Amino acid sequence: MEMRDIDFLIIGATKSATTWLQQSLQQDPGIFMPDPELHYFSRYYERGDEWYLEHFADQEHRLLHGEKSNSYMDVPEAAERIKEKLPEARLIAQLRNPVDRAYSDYCMLYRRAEVGRDIAQYLDPRQGAGGRFLNGGLYYQQLQGYLDRFPAEQILVLLYEDLKIDARAQLARVRGFLGLEADVPLKPLAKKGEGQIGTGRQSDPAPAPASLEAGGCSIPAEYRLQETALADCRRASIRTAQP
Repeated sequence: MEMRDIDFLIIGATKSATTWLQQSLQQDPGIFMPDPELHYFSRYYERGDEWYLEHFADQEHRLLHGEKSNSYMDVPEAAERIKEKLPEARLIAQLRNPVDRAYSDYCMLYRRAEVGRDIAQYLDPRQGAGGRFLNGGLYYQQLQGYLDRFPAEQILVLLYEDLKIDARAQLARVRGFLGLEADVPLKPLAKKGEGQIGTGRQSDPAPAPASLEAGGCSIPAEYRLQETALADCRRASIRTAQP
C-alpha cells in the first residue's frame, strides 16, 4: 500500500452518525476501512506514513480504501496535511444541527464521567466559549480549510437530519460519490437513546437541546450563522457560502 492508494476520508463531524456511515460502507466487501479512528492527520502525524499504512496492510485486493477520523474537521492543520499526502482523495463530511451535536457530545462525556452535571458550564457560550462542545459545531470555519485546498467535486457534505429521514438515500449518495453502485443492503441505524441508562453509566442530564435556551443557556451566535451554509449544502454537494 502507498499513500496514493487511500481513496477517501470521512472527516467528521463528531456525534453525527459517522460511525453508522462507516459501518454501512464496510458491508461492501470491496471497501476496506480500519475500525479504529486513526487520527493520523490530526493527532499522530509525527508517527509517519508507514505507521498509517500499516492499518491497511494486506488489503490491496479491495476496490476502495478509506478511513474515518472525526478530528480531521477539528484540527486546522489536518486539511493541509491531507492535501499534501492525499491530493486526490474524496472527502466526506456529515454534519448535524450544531446545538443537537453539542448536547450529544456533552452527554457522551457525561456518561463517561468526564464532565460534570452543570450543563451550562459547557454549553452556555457565556461560560463554555472556546471549548470542545461549542467549537465542534462551527462547520463553516472547519470546512473552509478544505474548500481552500480541494476542488468542490472532491468534497461531499451530508446532513445527519437527512439521514434520519431516509438512510438508504443518504448511503446511496455516498456510494455514488465514491463511484459505486447505490443499491446495496442497508445496515439499520443504531438506536442510541440519549437519555438511556447503560450498565455502569450515568443517565443523561437535562435539559435536552430544545430547552437549552429555556433553561438559561443562550445559543451561540456563531451557530445561527451556520444556517446559510447548511441550507446551501442541501442544494448541492458543497458550495462556498459566506454565512
